[in-house]
Amino acid sequence: MSTYKEIRGVNIQHRDSDPTAVEGDVWYNTGTSKLKMHVATESWASSNNMNTARYGVGSAGTQTAGLGFGGDTPTPAVVDIAEKYDGTSWTETGDLNQARYNVAGMGTQTAGFAVAGDATLVVAETFDGTNWSEGPDISTGRNTLAGAGTTAAAIVFGGTPGGKAETELWNGTSWSEVNDLNTGRRQVGGAGTSTAGLAFGGGPGTKDETEEWNGTSWTAQNALNTARNSLAGSGIQTAALAFGGSTNRTEKYDGTSWTETSDLATSRGALGGSPAGTQGTALAFGGTPPITAATEEFSTGVGTENVAVD
Repeated sequence: MSTYKEIRGVNIQHRDSDPTAVEGDVWYNTGTSKLKMHVATESWASSNNMNTARYGVGSAGTQTAGLGFGGDTPTPAVVDIAEKYDGTSWTETGDLNQARYNVAGMGTQTAGFAVAGDATLVVAETFDGTNWSEGPDISTGRNTLAGAGTTAAAIVFGGTPGGKAETELWNGTSWSEVNDLNTGRRQVGGAGTSTAGLAFGGGPGTKDETEEWNGTSWTAQNALNTARNSLAGSGIQTAALAFGGSTNRTEKYDGTSWTETSDLATSRGALGGSPAGTQGTALAFGGTPPITAATEEFSTGVGTENVAVD
């Protein structure tokens, strides 16, 4: 059997206290008589609630600069309310021109995109950090669709009525219809860009199918471990995070397959995510059931574990 020195080129260090966290480091703590190592950690942590509880909320931005807009509230009432998240708390900002829920969102907090939603809306709006402006409409009215990209270059795909396969591309000026998804679906999750997009999950029912967009067409990839609809996403095509969907399950995608990781504290679907975020730093907010204002942050780090010695 190989020794630690043969593998790493050094002996295990003996320390009287734990060193600065560096993933993969192994040492013997003489104070506690324990063999220890630093390992990667992944977890969700609760943060301050949104001001308005809702589901079917659109989202843009990152974990520390998020944007939530539209949605349906407990009243019930479809709202035009938009809120900004600064990494700690939510603040109301300029309202959408068109109140709606089940809307596709993408972009950043200062350059956000809200597309379609409600019943079968075709309206697209862009956000400049203060106000929303209406732009050219998409061709196919729908809701519970997903999107990816920015206000300069984006795609939207899927949706309802039914389970739509239509995909539309935004070039910064106009929308054009492009190749369809292989599996038509609604309540679909999305991540990535207009040239490297990712579609996952959806309905009717619960689906686990995953597809990658290369700027021209969609290709089927390995499925989610947990089939579900109404889920949210964060990250890029080769390093994405999928979470929620009337469940608390979270999975990460490496460009080939999905791996389960730490669960959300609040199980929910029709929630907002962080389209401009990363696989390692994500934001989840709103959702149902019940209709909630709960906000959670996903982060990766390095923790300390005792090493079992047989």
